[in-house]
Amino acid sequence: KWHVLGDGPMKDKIKEKIKNLRMIDRVILYGNQSNPYSYIKNADMLMLNSFNESYGLVLIDAMLLNVPVFTTETITAKEIVGKYGFVCYNNSEGIYSELKKVLDHPSLLEEKKNLLKHYHFNNMDTIKKIKRYIYGK
Repeated sequence: KWHVLGDGPMKDKIKEKIKNLRMIDRVILYGNQSNPYSYIKNADMLMLNSFNESYGLVLIDAMLLNVPVFTTETITAKEIVGKYGFVCYNNSEGIYSELKKVLDHPSLLEEKKNLLKHYHFNNMDTIKKIKRYIYGK
């Protein structure tokens, strides 16, 4: 099942597509939630598909909850996700092929979950990277 949090201008179009594909029992839309963490912590994986994402805090949130992440390649995706999730090319073919690989090989997801048991987020690493980008140090 696919559980989708959030809203946007394409909400009605997406609902119609789900209905037309007869996937109402497989894709569940929750809309915006004041506390998404209860959904995230119970997920097998968090997926963030975005054309542009400056710093995907939701990715860090998920990883802190020991949930592997799957995201498209944006400015900081690789740095945030590292070895703890999956980063794919930012197009439909990239999403399809990487997601198919993950779904065809559940052991990949288990591997990421095991790595996340030792995940630790440190703001100092991020600050150092930003200073390097700005000052070249």
